Amino acid sequence: MKQCCTVVLFASATLAQAQPSLTSAGISGAIGASFEVNQGIYEDPSPGGADLIWDFSGLVSGASGIMNYVDPDLTEFGAQFISATVASSIQGEIRYFSNDGISGLQEHGYANEPANFTYPWSTAMQVVPPTVDHLDTWTDNYGGQTTFQGSTFERFGDMSGIADGWGTVIMPYGSFANVLRIKLIIHYTDATIGAQGEFTETYYRYHAPGITEPLVSTLFKIENLDLGATAFVGSSLIWLSEITTGIATPATTASFSLFPNPAHGAVRIEAADMVRAELIDMQGRVMRVQSLSNGASTIDLEGVVAGTYAVVVVDRAGNRTKHLLVVE
Repeated sequence: MKQCCTVVLFASATLAQAQPSLTSAGISGAIGASFEVNQGIYEDPSPGGADLIWDFSGLVSGASGIMNYVDPDLTEFGAQFISATVASSIQGEIRYFSNDGISGLQEHGYANEPANFTYPWSTAMQVVPPTVDHLDTWTDNYGGQTTFQGSTFERFGDMSGIADGWGTVIMPYGSFANVLRIKLIIHYTDATIGAQGEFTETYYRYHAPGITEPLVSTLFKIENLDLGATAFVGSSLIWLSEITTGIATPATTASFSLFPNPAHGAVRIEAADMVRAELIDMQGRVMRVQSLSNGASTIDLEGVVAGTYAVVVVDRAGNRTKHLLVVE
Protein backbone atom coordinates (compact mmCIF):
# COMPACT_ATOMS: atom_id res chain seq x y z
CA MET A 1 0.00 0.00 0.00
CA LYS A 2 1.27 3.47 -0.91
CA GLN A 3 0.97 6.16 1.75
CA CYS A 4 1.07 9.65 0.21
CA CYS A 5 2.40 11.61 3.12
CA THR A 6 3.61 14.47 0.87
CA VAL A 7 0.05 15.46 -0.07
CA VAL A 8 -1.65 15.14 3.30
CA LEU A 9 -2.07 18.90 3.81
CA PHE A 10 -3.50 19.39 0.34
CA ALA A 11 -5.92 16.50 0.70
CA SER A 12 -6.96 17.64 4.16
CA ALA A 13 -7.79 21.09 2.90
CA THR A 14 -9.66 20.03 -0.20
CA LEU A 15 -11.67 17.27 1.48
CA ALA A 16 -12.37 19.30 4.64
CA GLN A 17 -11.74 16.35 6.92
CA ALA A 18 -12.70 16.12 10.56
CA GLN A 19 -11.56 13.50 13.00
CA PRO A 20 -14.16 10.73 12.57
CA SER A 21 -16.07 8.88 15.25
CA LEU A 22 -17.33 5.34 14.72
CA THR A 23 -20.36 3.67 16.27
CA SER A 24 -21.03 -0.04 16.48
CA ALA A 25 -24.44 0.61 14.92
CA GLY A 26 -22.69 2.20 11.94
CA ILE A 27 -20.76 -0.98 11.12
CA SER A 28 -23.46 -3.51 11.97
CA GLY A 29 -24.81 -5.13 8.83
CA ALA A 30 -28.57 -4.95 8.36
CA ILE A 31 -30.60 -8.01 7.39
CA GLY A 32 -31.07 -7.92 3.62
CA ALA A 33 -27.89 -5.92 2.92
CA SER A 34 -25.57 -7.29 0.26
CA PHE A 35 -21.98 -6.43 -0.67
CA GLU A 36 -19.62 -7.55 -3.42
CA VAL A 37 -16.16 -8.22 -1.97
CA ASN A 38 -12.87 -8.93 -3.71
CA GLN A 39 -9.71 -10.73 -2.74
CA GLY A 40 -6.48 -8.87 -3.45
CA ILE A 41 -2.76 -9.24 -2.80
CA TYR A 42 -1.81 -8.56 0.81
CA GLU A 43 -0.05 -5.26 1.51
CA ASP A 44 1.67 -4.42 4.81
CA PRO A 45 -0.31 -1.69 6.57
CA SER A 46 1.50 1.61 7.05
CA PRO A 47 1.81 3.21 10.51
CA GLY A 48 -1.26 4.85 12.01
CA GLY A 49 -1.75 8.53 12.73
CA ALA A 50 -4.00 11.49 12.03
CA ASP A 51 -5.14 13.02 8.75
CA LEU A 52 -3.42 10.39 6.58
CA ILE A 53 -3.95 9.26 3.02
CA TRP A 54 -4.08 5.50 2.34
CA ASP A 55 -3.73 4.76 -1.36
CA PHE A 56 -5.37 1.50 -2.51
CA SER A 57 -5.99 2.76 -6.05
CA GLY A 58 -3.93 -0.05 -7.56
CA LEU A 59 -5.91 -2.94 -6.09
CA VAL A 60 -6.74 -5.74 -8.52
CA SER A 61 -9.36 -8.41 -7.84
CA GLY A 62 -8.12 -11.98 -7.79
CA ALA A 63 -11.53 -13.40 -6.87
CA SER A 64 -14.90 -12.01 -5.79
CA GLY A 65 -18.01 -13.06 -3.92
CA ILE A 66 -21.22 -11.71 -2.41
CA MET A 67 -21.46 -10.99 1.31
CA ASN A 68 -25.10 -11.22 2.44
CA TYR A 69 -26.58 -10.27 5.80
CA VAL A 70 -29.40 -12.59 6.82
CA ASP A 71 -31.70 -13.32 9.72
CA PRO A 72 -29.77 -15.76 11.96
CA ASP A 73 -33.00 -17.55 12.91
CA LEU A 74 -33.46 -18.51 9.26
CA THR A 75 -30.03 -20.09 8.91
CA GLU A 76 -29.51 -23.82 9.32
CA PHE A 77 -27.56 -23.36 12.56
CA GLY A 78 -29.41 -20.37 14.02
CA ALA A 79 -30.69 -22.32 17.05
CA GLN A 80 -27.09 -22.55 18.32
CA PHE A 81 -26.65 -18.76 18.25
CA ILE A 82 -29.72 -17.55 20.11
CA SER A 83 -28.15 -14.21 21.11
CA ALA A 84 -27.30 -13.23 17.53
CA THR A 85 -29.44 -10.62 15.78
CA VAL A 86 -27.78 -10.72 12.33
CA ALA A 87 -25.51 -13.12 10.44
CA SER A 88 -23.07 -12.51 7.59
CA SER A 89 -22.82 -15.22 4.95
CA ILE A 90 -20.31 -15.72 2.16
CA GLN A 91 -19.34 -18.90 0.32
CA GLY A 92 -20.76 -21.17 3.01
CA GLU A 93 -19.20 -19.46 6.02
CA ILE A 94 -21.64 -17.76 8.39
CA ARG A 95 -20.66 -15.46 11.26
CA TYR A 96 -23.17 -14.47 13.94
CA PHE A 97 -23.33 -11.02 15.54
CA SER A 98 -25.40 -8.86 17.85
CA ASN A 99 -25.46 -5.14 18.60
CA ASP A 100 -27.68 -3.85 21.39
CA GLY A 101 -26.22 -0.34 21.58
CA ILE A 102 -24.82 -1.03 25.05
CA SER A 103 -22.32 -3.85 24.59
CA GLY A 104 -21.31 -2.76 21.09
CA LEU A 105 -20.84 -5.13 18.15
CA GLN A 106 -20.31 -8.67 19.46
CA GLU A 107 -19.42 -11.86 17.62
CA HIS A 108 -21.11 -15.05 18.86
CA GLY A 109 -19.26 -17.60 16.72
CA TYR A 110 -19.35 -19.03 13.23
CA ALA A 111 -20.52 -21.96 11.13
CA ASN A 112 -19.20 -23.65 8.00
CA GLU A 113 -22.06 -25.05 5.96
CA PRO A 114 -20.11 -27.36 3.61
CA ALA A 115 -18.39 -29.03 6.57
CA ASN A 116 -21.53 -28.96 8.75
CA PHE A 117 -19.37 -27.43 11.48
CA THR A 118 -20.34 -24.85 14.10
CA TYR A 119 -18.32 -23.03 16.76
CA PRO A 120 -20.58 -20.99 19.08
CA TRP A 121 -18.93 -18.78 21.69
CA SER A 122 -20.27 -19.23 25.22
CA THR A 123 -18.53 -15.93 25.94
CA ALA A 124 -19.03 -13.49 23.06
CA MET A 125 -16.22 -11.32 21.67
CA GLN A 126 -16.65 -7.54 21.58
CA VAL A 127 -15.47 -6.56 18.12
CA VAL A 128 -16.14 -2.83 18.57
CA PRO A 129 -17.48 -0.83 21.56
CA PRO A 130 -20.65 1.26 21.15
CA THR A 131 -18.60 4.35 20.20
CA VAL A 132 -14.99 4.57 19.01
CA ASP A 133 -12.82 7.67 18.51
CA HIS A 134 -9.25 7.95 17.28
CA LEU A 135 -6.79 6.30 19.73
CA ASP A 136 -9.54 4.60 21.74
CA THR A 137 -8.56 1.11 22.94
CA TRP A 138 -10.51 -1.89 24.21
CA THR A 139 -9.92 -5.52 25.23
CA ASP A 140 -12.06 -8.60 25.71
CA ASN A 141 -11.94 -12.36 26.34
CA TYR A 142 -14.00 -14.92 24.47
CA GLY A 143 -14.34 -18.65 23.94
CA GLY A 144 -16.54 -21.68 23.49
CA GLN A 145 -16.73 -25.41 22.95
CA THR A 146 -17.96 -27.59 20.11
CA THR A 147 -18.09 -31.21 19.01
CA PHE A 148 -17.15 -32.30 15.50
CA GLN A 149 -16.92 -35.86 14.16
CA GLY A 150 -16.90 -37.27 17.69
CA SER A 151 -14.14 -35.00 19.02
CA THR A 152 -14.58 -32.07 21.42
CA PHE A 153 -12.82 -28.80 20.65
CA GLU A 154 -12.40 -25.85 22.99
CA ARG A 155 -11.36 -22.33 22.09
CA PHE A 156 -10.27 -19.69 24.58
CA GLY A 157 -8.74 -16.40 23.63
CA ASP A 158 -8.49 -12.65 24.00
CA MET A 159 -8.53 -9.66 21.71
CA SER A 160 -7.40 -6.05 21.80
CA GLY A 161 -8.50 -3.20 19.59
CA ILE A 162 -7.36 0.33 18.84
CA ALA A 163 -8.55 3.02 16.46
CA ASP A 164 -5.00 3.71 15.33
CA GLY A 165 -5.52 6.12 12.44
CA TRP A 166 -7.87 8.27 10.41
CA GLY A 167 -7.80 10.01 7.07
CA THR A 168 -8.65 9.45 3.40
CA VAL A 169 -8.78 6.13 1.57
CA ILE A 170 -8.27 6.13 -2.21
CA MET A 171 -9.95 3.14 -3.87
CA PRO A 172 -9.75 2.14 -7.55
CA TYR A 173 -13.12 3.86 -8.08
CA GLY A 174 -12.82 7.00 -5.90
CA SER A 175 -11.80 8.57 -2.59
CA PHE A 176 -13.44 8.40 0.85
CA ALA A 177 -12.78 11.02 3.53
CA ASN A 178 -13.10 10.70 7.31
CA VAL A 179 -12.13 7.02 7.35
CA LEU A 180 -11.30 5.50 10.73
CA ARG A 181 -8.89 2.56 10.80
CA ILE A 182 -9.45 -0.15 13.40
CA LYS A 183 -6.63 -2.53 14.37
CA LEU A 184 -7.66 -5.80 16.03
CA ILE A 185 -5.27 -8.39 17.46
CA ILE A 186 -6.96 -11.71 18.28
CA HIS A 187 -5.01 -14.42 20.10
CA TYR A 188 -6.60 -17.79 20.79
CA THR A 189 -5.92 -21.46 21.51
CA ASP A 190 -7.85 -24.34 19.95
CA ALA A 191 -7.50 -27.53 22.00
CA THR A 192 -8.70 -31.10 21.71
CA ILE A 193 -7.56 -34.35 23.28
CA GLY A 194 -3.84 -34.79 22.63
CA ALA A 195 -3.32 -31.64 20.56
CA GLN A 196 -3.64 -27.89 20.63
CA GLY A 197 -2.64 -24.92 18.52
CA GLU A 198 -2.07 -21.26 19.19
CA PHE A 199 -3.13 -18.60 16.70
CA THR A 200 -2.64 -14.86 16.38
CA GLU A 201 -4.67 -12.85 13.86
CA THR A 202 -4.01 -9.16 13.19
CA TYR A 203 -6.66 -7.20 11.29
CA TYR A 204 -6.67 -3.66 9.92
CA ARG A 205 -10.13 -2.43 8.87
CA TYR A 206 -10.78 0.87 7.10
CA HIS A 207 -14.28 2.13 7.92
CA ALA A 208 -15.90 4.92 5.90
CA PRO A 209 -18.99 6.83 7.11
CA GLY A 210 -22.28 5.34 5.95
CA ILE A 211 -20.84 1.99 4.81
CA THR A 212 -21.24 -0.92 7.23
CA GLU A 213 -18.51 -3.06 5.65
CA PRO A 214 -14.88 -1.85 5.75
CA LEU A 215 -13.59 -0.53 2.43
CA VAL A 216 -10.47 -2.65 2.94
CA SER A 217 -9.67 -5.33 5.51
CA THR A 218 -6.27 -6.99 5.87
CA LEU A 219 -5.44 -10.11 7.88
CA PHE A 220 -2.06 -11.48 8.95
CA LYS A 221 -2.25 -14.86 10.72
CA ILE A 222 0.38 -16.90 12.57
CA GLU A 223 -0.25 -20.50 13.66
CA ASN A 224 1.81 -22.48 16.17
CA LEU A 225 0.92 -26.14 16.58
CA ASP A 226 1.39 -27.84 19.96
CA LEU A 227 3.04 -24.63 21.21
CA GLY A 228 6.07 -25.44 19.08
CA ALA A 229 7.68 -23.72 16.11
CA THR A 230 5.63 -21.61 13.74
CA ALA A 231 3.85 -23.97 11.35
CA PHE A 232 1.92 -21.53 9.20
CA VAL A 233 1.88 -17.87 8.30
CA GLY A 234 -0.97 -16.57 6.16
CA SER A 235 -2.26 -13.22 4.95
CA SER A 236 -5.17 -11.81 2.99
CA LEU A 237 -6.66 -8.54 1.78
CA ILE A 238 -10.38 -8.06 1.15
CA TRP A 239 -11.87 -4.95 -0.48
CA LEU A 240 -15.28 -3.72 -1.57
CA SER A 241 -16.31 -3.25 -5.17
CA GLU A 242 -17.65 0.10 -6.34
CA ILE A 243 -21.09 -1.49 -6.57
CA THR A 244 -21.13 -1.84 -2.79
CA THR A 245 -21.24 1.88 -2.11
CA GLY A 246 -24.43 1.97 -4.15
CA ILE A 247 -25.87 -0.90 -2.10
CA ALA A 248 -24.99 0.69 1.21
CA THR A 249 -26.24 4.17 0.32
CA PRO A 250 -28.51 3.83 -2.71
CA ALA A 251 -29.39 6.98 -4.60
CA THR A 252 -32.62 5.54 -5.96
CA THR A 253 -35.02 2.79 -5.02
CA ALA A 254 -36.39 0.77 -7.90
CA SER A 255 -39.59 -1.24 -7.85
CA PHE A 256 -40.35 -4.52 -9.56
CA SER A 257 -42.97 -7.22 -9.53
CA LEU A 258 -42.91 -10.97 -8.98
CA PHE A 259 -45.75 -13.27 -9.98
CA PRO A 260 -46.99 -15.59 -8.90
CA ASN A 261 -45.89 -15.27 -5.28
CA PRO A 262 -45.96 -17.90 -3.74
CA ALA A 263 -44.51 -19.62 -6.78
CA HIS A 264 -43.98 -23.18 -7.94
CA GLY A 265 -41.92 -24.20 -10.96
CA ALA A 266 -41.16 -20.69 -12.19
CA VAL A 267 -41.59 -17.02 -11.30
CA ARG A 268 -42.00 -14.07 -13.67
CA ILE A 269 -40.03 -10.88 -12.99
CA GLU A 270 -40.87 -7.48 -14.43
CA ALA A 271 -38.39 -4.75 -13.52
CA ALA A 272 -37.92 -1.74 -15.76
CA ASP A 273 -34.29 -0.69 -16.42
CA MET A 274 -32.92 -3.77 -14.61
CA VAL A 275 -30.35 -6.05 -16.22
CA ARG A 276 -29.99 -9.02 -13.86
CA ALA A 277 -31.95 -10.93 -11.23
CA GLU A 278 -30.58 -13.20 -8.49
CA LEU A 279 -32.40 -15.79 -6.37
CA ILE A 280 -30.73 -15.95 -2.93
CA ASP A 281 -31.63 -18.29 -0.08
CA MET A 282 -31.74 -17.28 3.59
CA GLN A 283 -28.18 -18.53 4.09
CA GLY A 284 -26.98 -16.01 1.52
CA ARG A 285 -26.31 -18.55 -1.23
CA VAL A 286 -27.02 -17.46 -4.80
CA MET A 287 -29.26 -20.18 -6.26
CA ARG A 288 -30.07 -18.67 -9.66
CA VAL A 289 -28.81 -15.78 -11.81
CA GLN A 290 -30.99 -14.61 -14.71
CA SER A 291 -30.37 -11.86 -17.27
CA LEU A 292 -33.34 -9.56 -17.85
CA SER A 293 -34.28 -8.75 -21.43
CA ASN A 294 -36.14 -5.43 -21.64
CA GLY A 295 -36.54 -5.55 -17.87
CA ALA A 296 -38.39 -8.89 -17.77
CA SER A 297 -37.69 -12.59 -17.59
CA THR A 298 -38.64 -15.86 -15.90
CA ILE A 299 -36.59 -17.70 -13.29
CA ASP A 300 -36.81 -21.48 -13.43
CA LEU A 301 -37.51 -22.84 -9.94
CA GLU A 302 -37.19 -26.50 -10.86
CA GLY A 303 -35.20 -28.22 -8.10
CA VAL A 304 -35.39 -25.25 -5.72
CA VAL A 305 -36.37 -26.45 -2.24
CA ALA A 306 -39.57 -24.96 -0.82
CA GLY A 307 -38.95 -21.99 1.45
CA THR A 308 -38.44 -18.23 1.58
CA TYR A 309 -35.93 -16.62 -0.78
CA ALA A 310 -34.81 -13.13 -1.75
CA VAL A 311 -35.07 -12.01 -5.35
CA VAL A 312 -32.58 -9.21 -6.00
CA VAL A 313 -32.63 -7.17 -9.20
CA VAL A 314 -29.63 -5.11 -10.33
CA ASP A 315 -29.56 -2.08 -12.62
CA ARG A 316 -26.72 -0.94 -14.89
CA ALA A 317 -25.30 1.30 -12.14
CA GLY A 318 -25.11 -1.65 -9.75
CA ASN A 319 -27.99 -0.56 -7.48
CA ARG A 320 -29.84 -3.50 -5.99
CA THR A 321 -33.47 -3.91 -4.92
CA LYS A 322 -34.91 -6.90 -3.09
CA HIS A 323 -38.30 -8.61 -2.68
CA LEU A 324 -39.04 -11.80 -0.77
CA LEU A 325 -40.38 -14.82 -2.66
CA VAL A 326 -42.05 -17.91 -1.23
CA VAL A 327 -41.32 -21.08 -3.20
CA GLU A 328 -43.81 -23.91 -2.72
